[in-house]
Amino acid sequence: CGGDGTDADNDGICDDIDNCVGEYDECGVCNGDGISDDACDCDGNILDECGVCGGDGTDADNDGICDDIDNCVGEYDECGVCNGDGISDDACDCDGNILDECGVCGGDGTDADDDGICDDIDDCVGEYDECGICNGDGTSCLDNNFNHIPEKFFLSDAYPNPFNPQTSFNYGIPYYSKVSIKIYNSIGQIIDIPVNEFHAPGFYSFIWNPINLSSGIYYIQLASDHMIINKKTIYLK
Repeated sequence: CGGDGTDADNDGICDDIDNCVGEYDECGVCNGDGISDDACDCDGNILDECGVCGGDGTDADNDGICDDIDNCVGEYDECGVCNGDGISDDACDCDGNILDECGVCGGDGTDADDDGICDDIDDCVGEYDECGICNGDGTSCLDNNFNHIPEKFFLSDAYPNPFNPQTSFNYGIPYYSKVSIKIYNSIGQIIDIPVNEFHAPGFYSFIWNPINLSSGIYYIQLASDHMIINKKTIYLK
């Protein structure tokens, strides 16, 4: 009250206290221009290739990681090797292993009968006849057909095979059992389970009509508590 102070820039601070008549820029300079467009701070520094203000880092491969942090100037392949070639065309993993006959990477399995099931899993190197005999001629159970009770589990070949749109199988159950029939694709995935129930002894058949499946090789598996039998069939569209 009664003073003679002035506030020329109307900032609420008397000019004899406020050394700047105007505005301070972001660098604290009265009526300054602030940080220039090509700088990153008030000292005029610029961003290096790694995004560090005033730094001297380089990023030769433009991957956004400084070369002093990123040991690889280039790209890592699928095996984690800098600028490597990755898994070769004839290998299945980074160690150079190849698929065995059973489709196992680095395995030593064999599939002598080319049925898509490894011989150490498939007891029959060949084919089961309609009586369930490995490489049999189908005559061993003819007498049993008259008794309507098979002597052992069996799964016949598909008929027709190749097929479109459907194929049929016969199978025999010698005693009261829980039985399932599963359909597998060529990479071992279950794509259908048309039968999964208890069976009384006797002869059975079923018709498989694939829906929304692509052409290819499929495996039919008959399984009970004591027996697994596999058959190969080809679906053509």
